[in-house]
Amino acid sequence: MMTNRRTVLTQLSLVAAGLLMVASAQAQNLLEGVQAKKEIVVGTEAQFAPFERA
Repeated sequence: MMTNRRTVLTQLSLVAAGLLMVASAQAQNLLEGVQAKKEIVVGTEAQFAPFERA
């Protein structure tokens, strides 16, 4: 029983590590795109208090 639990925890840890590596690679690509454009575009909802217009 303990061996099964250890195996499952090991597998879940490996999957989590893989997902973190993919997320890191995607963040790096995003950063490279921003640096290439030299521009960051930010959008907000129109009803967000300081940016709303009457």
